[in-house]
Amino acid sequence: MANGLSLWDKPKADKFIRNDAGPGDARLTACARLNAMQELLTRTWDMLVGREHGLLAFRLVIQPMAGAFLAIRAGVKDAREGRPPHGWAILTDPIHRRELLRESWHDVARLFIVAVIIDMIYEVIVFRWIYPGQALIVALIVALPSYLLVRGPANRLARLWLRLKKQPRLRDDG
Repeated sequence: MANGLSLWDKPKADKFIRNDAGPGDARLTACARLNAMQELLTRTWDMLVGREHGLLAFRLVIQPMAGAFLAIRAGVKDAREGRPPHGWAILTDPIHRRELLRESWHDVARLFIVAVIIDMIYEVIVFRWIYPGQALIVALIVALPSYLLVRGPANRLARLWLRLKKQPRLRDDG
């Protein structure tokens, strides 16, 4: 450290973190807090970036698959009920927007629960500790985009499939 203050210099760090510093030590108190925040952010970043390697990297595949599965399920349900693609309906239907957003929140909450549980299992195995903030960040970055990108196309494909299923087949007896 440039100023010689480290959080691991126990007497000084305790003094500054407890705010026992005298009036002239305000700069050092702020410096100790800044160092603590920097160490926290550095550790968090290292843990988040380090998650793409190792034995349990498969959860980076499982979480988007869980998001896609829930999105396909919701898109097929929308198609069976004759509803337009969800994202498009939210943007273009102000009358039902609140109801659609409430439904979206319910689906996304379920996805978040699944993704956070997957990540917490990983954290317990690898770090022997649970970091809920990091689990939420990973769920947001890894699982949510797959849900948002898949639900509309799943609806469109399901509507096409249902239309084709309803059409009578022409028999060729010749």
